[in-house]
Amino acid sequence: MNVNVIVLAVCISFFTTALCDADYFHRNSRLVSRHEGDKEEVSVSKRACYYRVSWQAHGEEVTFSLRTTVPSPQQLLWAAVGLSTTREMPDTQFVSCWVAANQIVELMSGVTTDHSGVKILNNNESEVDFLEGGWTDGELHCNFTWRITTSQPLYLILATGPLSVGNGVSMRKHNSRPTVTRWELSEDGSDKDGELAVDCNCHSIWSEVLIRIHGGFMAVAFLLMIPTGIVTARHYKSTFQANNRWFKVHVRIMVYAVCFVLLALVLALVHTKGALHKGVHQIFGVLLIVLVLLQPLVALFRPRSIPLTIKRRVFNIFHRTLGITIFCAGVIQCFLGVYILQVRSKGVLYGFLVLSAIGHGIFVIIYEYIHFRLSELW
Repeated sequence: MNVNVIVLAVCISFFTTALCDADYFHRNSRLVSRHEGDKEEVSVSKRACYYRVSWQAHGEEVTFSLRTTVPSPQQLLWAAVGLSTTREMPDTQFVSCWVAANQIVELMSGVTTDHSGVKILNNNESEVDFLEGGWTDGELHCNFTWRITTSQPLYLILATGPLSVGNGVSMRKHNSRPTVTRWELSEDGSDKDGELAVDCNCHSIWSEVLIRIHGGFMAVAFLLMIPTGIVTARHYKSTFQANNRWFKVHVRIMVYAVCFVLLALVLALVHTKGALHKGVHQIFGVLLIVLVLLQPLVALFRPRSIPLTIKRRVFNIFHRTLGITIFCAGVIQCFLGVYILQVRSKGVLYGFLVLSAIGHGIFVIIYEYIHFRLSELW
């Protein structure tokens, strides 16, 4: 099958999946408001992209009901209600809910120390009592009471973000800008009810789509294209010897691999808005991309193969070593990428990567054995 057709099919499959997901969330991301006299009621589709919190105040004790979109219980996302005296994130008291194993909703309360750090309060320190919660048909709901004793004006902050589940559960920084609004209880301590409903900033949805395509492009480049290009150059010279077809196939596959890697890099930068984080995956990825770009640049200055000079021998050794290094580093990078994903299906992804690595190892052994046997016959 033509290499161009294969690459085109891969691209179409990735973009079709991503655009279908994005279109689904876009079509279901609208809030519809209707007015009845002076009262405004916000109705929301259960599968809409939204965040809604309502409250009933009875003196200092306030009962909150939080509802937000969590498309799948496999997604590790938190949703939080915060109260701040300054509109800023530091020193904000918050209550966060998320979907744990078996679709059970759990709750934690704490205080933010800065824009990304939090201090979790234990049961003795917390003024929050969890009532009930659950996940149904793409919606997380969480009800709790919160004893609020301050008399200062407060701002209500709504935010969502990813969870880390390594050594215990911890909240990572929110994906999109939180919603902040003025919030107050009645001065005389009488009962007061209210509700706030907002459209999701679908940044988190688009981020998931970008990450999916980024990982898919990298996997295709490092687990399919690069090893195929290496095997073609190593073992198919005699099969595609006419008109140096093996060389043309090798070059075309490797050029496509470089394009996929660069596209994945662009998607990663769009996801981070141009910021370069200091994680192991990010730093290792930058070094890997440098090697990926170095390989074709070196190939442009390859010496002639006839006659076989010392320069050509040195080039062959360097080019092959660099290619194998890129492939091995790419496989490691795929493992690092799965490691930082905040999903519960990591085992499946790890299994796929392990099987891919074992499969490549088996193919290398088989091809090298055949190559060795043929060299003995000749």
